Amino acid sequence: MQLSEAKHRLSIPQLWSHFQLPGRAMKSCRCPWRPDHHPSFSVFANGTKWKDHGTGEAGDALDFFQRVSGLSQPDACREFLRMASGGYISASSFPPTSPHRPIIAPPALSLGAESHWEALAKKRAVAMLAVESAVERGLVQFGVFRGRNAWFVTDSSRRVIQARRLDGDRWWPNGPKAMNLLGGTASWPVGVADIELFSRIIMVEGGPDILAAFHFLLLAGRHLDVTVVAMLGASNGIHPDAIGLFCSKHVRIVPHLDAVGADAAIRWRRQLVLGGANVGVVPIATLALGRDRMKDLNDLCPMPMDWQAMTARTLVFEL
Repeated sequence: MQLSEAKHRLSIPQLWSHFQLPGRAMKSCRCPWRPDHHPSFSVFANGTKWKDHGTGEAGDALDFFQRVSGLSQPDACREFLRMASGGYISASSFPPTSPHRPIIAPPALSLGAESHWEALAKKRAVAMLAVESAVERGLVQFGVFRGRNAWFVTDSSRRVIQARRLDGDRWWPNGPKAMNLLGGTASWPVGVADIELFSRIIMVEGGPDILAAFHFLLLAGRHLDVTVVAMLGASNGIHPDAIGLFCSKHVRIVPHLDAVGADAAIRWRRQLVLGGANVGVVPIATLALGRDRMKDLNDLCPMPMDWQAMTARTLVFEL
């Protein structure tokens, strides 16, 4: 199959659905890879073209695929052709990623060196022991992605791997800071594959809050009997395969400090309760009152120590 044919078989809305990107691919929508408070992204020409009016960038379905997958141009071309010619495509829709499909071309991951832990701890304003705890639980690993030193959020199931640059920058100008590797399942709660030995769980949103949760668990002296699970995006519901794993667990959800995070917490709580979990939502928002820059748990880490101690107590209250 030629690329020209593949571009007509595999549309941008199908790719949008496949990668479980927020919102919908429409003539006027939000850009899926950069902050876009006012919709400035367009998908047109029967789903074959896109343009970001905020940056002036534009392209076709292959360009879109390369941007959201994080693959190099040669690898993106090969994978795009494979998907367009394989059994993934139907006449009208592109099905969600199978939870059993392996991550495509994953980078080599390792526990990292002490210098990696120190760099990540400094960047995220957490204790280095918090990074070590996340590494020991298998939630954080290190490697190279798109030619950059990176840290990765994943678990033993490898159903999803999310990459962030170790220096904290975006993957490209106006691009995302976090990228899910191609083939993963964004709705999979990272860490849920390894909670069997824990009856008490903190559920957060995103990689930085994993580190923040361990930071505050250390302060509370609860890092040994409580573990952390993370949803990679407020728009995702909890994957059906994961809900049963929370049965009879005590779960405390720590949402992002905005309306989207609050809505996500309500949805996640409903799913977990139906799955047999004992669930509460941590009122972290009360600790950030009057501080407009506070948007998540990680933002509370640089606060004065008495404020951190109060956050730690709030996090584990009744857990």
